Amino acid sequence: MRDRASRYATKKQTTSARRSSPLLIAYVTRTPKGKIRLRRIGIRFEGQKEEVIESLPSDDPRYVFNDDYKVRKSTHSIVKKSAKFARFYDASARISYDV
Repeated sequence: MRDRASRYATKKQTTSARRSSPLLIAYVTRTPKGKIRLRRIGIRFEGQKEEVIESLPSDDPRYVFNDDYKVRKSTHSIVKKSAKFARFYDASARISYDV
């Protein structure tokens, strides 16, 4: 039977391992019609600077969406296609609105 301290220590180790996973950041702006345009995608590892995965063209209609869900889905698919960061496609994505 394990004591309470050892159980607490194992729980702390598992939560810290989860926090070290990378974070995908999708930078978006609003179009004049109110839709969401994906500008660029970055990845940030804990304790490191952000790296840009992809800068997208500002006039491409493939990167204009109606809601946040489609932005996140597109972000994951673009990251999955990247050569350097393909293994991080299932990391959580955060949307950052540029003004």
